[in-house]
Amino acid sequence: MSALSSNGASAGGLLDVIVRFHAVTRLPELERCLLSLIGQSTRPLAVHIVTQRFTDTATATVQTLLDNLARIDPGVPIALLNYDNPEPADARSSLINLGFAAIGGRYVALLDYDDVTAPHGYARLINDLKSTGAAISFGKVLAARLVVDGPIIMSRARDNIYSGTGVVAMFRQNFCPIHSFVIDRTRIDPALLHFDPERRVDEDYDFLICLCAAYPSSFVQKEYVVGYYGLKDDGSNTVMTPGQETEARWALWRSSADKIAALRARTPVSLPVQRQLGRTPDPDLTVARLVEETYP
Repeated sequence: MSALSSNGASAGGLLDVIVRFHAVTRLPELERCLLSLIGQSTRPLAVHIVTQRFTDTATATVQTLLDNLARIDPGVPIALLNYDNPEPADARSSLINLGFAAIGGRYVALLDYDDVTAPHGYARLINDLKSTGAAISFGKVLAARLVVDGPIIMSRARDNIYSGTGVVAMFRQNFCPIHSFVIDRTRIDPALLHFDPERRVDEDYDFLICLCAAYPSSFVQKEYVVGYYGLKDDGSNTVMTPGQETEARWALWRSSADKIAALRARTPVSLPVQRQLGRTPDPDLTVARLVEETYP
């Protein structure tokens, strides 16, 4: 099957990477993120930065950075897209959707401005997609524990906190950060390239449950490091940071857990995924029942 890009052209072997960026005050972190992308061995590669309601001044500041980075490798185009709709207030999921609407390559990956990728990570995952025929390939992401002191960010440790193997384990509990995978768009329904705009946490987990329940996934490269998650000590991560917990944040995560449970209960596991798991075909199998039967 030949995939089509958003403008109808053949998708070819291009990898599109969508990068979310929320605050111009975090520009040094964005620069570090983009340098890790420019250093990727994968080519062709295109980067799409999606910002949340940036002013003209903020956009110009980011564009100056991009113009400077273009001198390093003009062969890596970096586009800048701004989400300017007033709703939803927290537009993190809508930023991804804006990026999805702009891509045209065969492969797509996601990345946040405060995380980085390993130089050969994407190449490893794309080769895995080609050899396995899977729709999505996962690698390992390590947590880089960062000390934040104003504009200075220092790494003090790298930990393997995202441990797990296989799609059923992922259905049970997410251990796959947003930059741990690459998707082959030729093997999926384009309608699945969508985040729930109302989701403020676990938005990528919603996405993975739906995609991996519909199409076979590969965890062959799960022990190969493809990136680093910046776990900062200033409380600016979406995940809870020790000393930064609040009741409002706990309530948000509890509500998200309820939504994830409901999603598992109503999401069917496709017959191709069941065959990959070696199960007797069951048209009524849901993600929730698959997890319950695997982990009684």
